[in-house]
This record gives sequence, C-alpha cells and structure tokens, in this order.
Amino acid sequence: MEIYKFLKNLLIGLTLAVALISCSASHDSALGLGSGDLFILNPNPDPVLRSNAQSVLTNRCFSCHGPSGLNSPIFEDAGGSVDMDALITNTRYVAIGDPESSFLYQAIFSVNMPAAPPSQTFINSTSEQRDIELWLEDIGILDTSGGGTGGGGGSGSAGTFSQVEAQVLTPLCYSCHATQFPVFTDFNSVRATIVLPNNPNSAFLRVIQSTDDMERMPPPPQQALSPTLINLVESWVLDGAQNN
Repeated sequence: MEIYKFLKNLLIGLTLAVALISCSASHDSALGLGSGDLFILNPNPDPVLRSNAQSVLTNRCFSCHGPSGLNSPIFEDAGGSVDMDALITNTRYVAIGDPESSFLYQAIFSVNMPAAPPSQTFINSTSEQRDIELWLEDIGILDTSGGGTGGGGGSGSAGTFSQVEAQVLTPLCYSCHATQFPVFTDFNSVRATIVLPNNPNSAFLRVIQSTDDMERMPPPPQQALSPTLINLVESWVLDGAQNN
C-alpha cells in the first residue's frame, strides 16, 4: 500500500511538472517575454495579495516550518506570522518575476503539503494556490530600464553591476564571502578576486555555470542560478565588468 501511494504521488508530481513547463513556455510566449528578460522587485506591490498569501502561509505552513517548527525551518517570524519580506529575499524559495520556477510555487502545486489527508492539502485547494500564485506574480515586474541581458557584442543591452549586485551578489554571495575566501564585498573587491573583464573564463562565471556540486555556487542545498541570472552575470562580465 505504501509503495502504491508513493508511486501515485510521484506520478502526480511528474504530470504537474510537465504541465508547469508547458504552461511556462506558453505564458512567456503570450506575454512576449524572452528567456533573457530580467525582473526587479515591484516598487508598488498589492497589499491585499500580500496579506492573502501571508494568511495562507501562516495558517498552513508556519507551525511546522517556522523557526520553532518541528520540520525544516523555512519561514522567519514576523510577530506570529510569516515574514514576507524575508521570504522574498530568499531566492531558494521565491524566484522574482518567475513564479513557476519558485520552489514555493512548485511545492504547493505538485507536493502533498501540508502533511495531511489529501482533501486538506494544497493540491486540492485551488483558492489557496491562487493566493500564493498571485502574490508571487505581483512581487516582480519586468525591468524596463534598458538593462536587460545581452552579452558583450550580442543582442540587447548588457547587464549592469547594480543589477548583478542586487540580484546575485547581495542575496547569495556577500554574506559568506565577506569573511570566507575569496573575500569580496563591493565592486572593487569583486573585480579584483573573481572577475576578469571580457573574459568568459572568469571565476565568477565558472562557478555559477558549473554542474559540479563541489564547485557550483551558490552551493547545495541552495538552487543553482536560473539561466536568466547566469545570462545577466555573463553579459556584465563580457561587456567589460564596469562599475555601472
């Protein structure tokens, strides 16, 4: 019986994964988005969407996945509820501007969470799924500042250091490498330690593109950078790694 349940859940998960991939491609195509498009935090997020999502996550997940929960701590505490600002900065769970790639999105659509009878799980609650989905869509907007990905001589504009720092270095690198070798905390130290301008063999590019878990950055269990973020870093490096 346990094997049957496991296989059934696996089949459901694989079916939904295929559906998500198909939906993502058609969604991007319908909106005219390209694989190199970049997103930034929405400066005017909808407070209602945020509140709805916070209620769902607090009521459904916080008791197990909060700082005092018995299972993996995922959510930080904001006075007895999920800290949404902290969650937004956790790129392992939230992909800004790409909700379907967010671990949080994938979990509620394809995993029987919370651990309860099937009728009580996210997979059977379309309204709660929709609350999370709408919030994830709202926190990121398309960057129309002209700093989309290109790649030194390729089509489109190259990424800027400000974008690389905001989307990669600050949330994923600085906290460790402020003290761990190689040490870097700002533009000058980044250029001096991990970047060779216009050079695709820069250490920065090598580690974020690596498929070797012993070398890849950010390291497991964090997720690898998305192709969009890798393209952003690459375009900045190959455009001269300027302080822009």
